[in-house]
Amino acid sequence: MHRALFNPGEQVGEREPDRVQPGLIRVEADELTYSLHVILRFELEQALMSGALKADDVPAAWSDTLHGLLGVRPSGDDRGCLQDVHWPEALFGYFPCYSLGAMYAAQWFATMRRGQSDLDACIARGELTPVFDWLRENIWLQASRWDTNELSRRASGELLNPAHFRAHLESRYL
Repeated sequence: MHRALFNPGEQVGEREPDRVQPGLIRVEADELTYSLHVILRFELEQALMSGALKADDVPAAWSDTLHGLLGVRPSGDDRGCLQDVHWPEALFGYFPCYSLGAMYAAQWFATMRRGQSDLDACIARGELTPVFDWLRENIWLQASRWDTNELSRRASGELLNPAHFRAHLESRYL
């Protein structure tokens, strides 16, 4: 289904900061592989909902898809398809929101940087007021007034643009 992004022989363990490493657990993943975990869940949910995948086949499909995406396989369902409470509690359909949130965050942060050239220096000094002020004015106070597309356009000048997330990942990890 997907070509593995990592050498399957790589050691899987504690994640180093600013380093992409394959991992079994979504909430322990780096930013890049986190989105691949979301893709895994989304694809399996689609297959389940369409009837193309039976519930009994989820563990094997999880293992095979994860191996295709990250080159790793879980040792058991607790490290695979049952690692979260979502599916056992019948919570389906919203995993893409996690990746959408990351894409919006990258886009809005890029907008903040364009408006304040010393933003990174402020953050490095622990001065988060510029970030919170921008979010308050452009997102928090506006979010109930506009649909998501209009909010994005008003806040950043464009609709959701995944190029900002890609640029963020490339600047952090390459």
